[in-house]
Amino acid sequence: MVEDRTVKEAMTTTYVGVSESDTVGDVVDVMFDDDVAGVVVLRGRNPVGTVTERDLLRAATTGRSRSRRGSPR
Repeated sequence: MVEDRTVKEAMTTTYVGVSESDTVGDVVDVMFDDDVAGVVVLRGRNPVGTVTERDLLRAATTGRSRSRRGSPR
């Protein structure tokens, strides 16, 4: 069953990264061009967050980015 699989077994090891200074429009273009539903946001070579299709939809419909729920405080 899928519930018994580890994250390591389910994850992919390649990702699409964007800079935290990229615009939302740039990120939309990257996601569309690379046919991905989410990207890793990088500061230099370090991951600092993610942007998903849901984040973009929320930003487009509310004018706000997602809440900090679930992120480190």
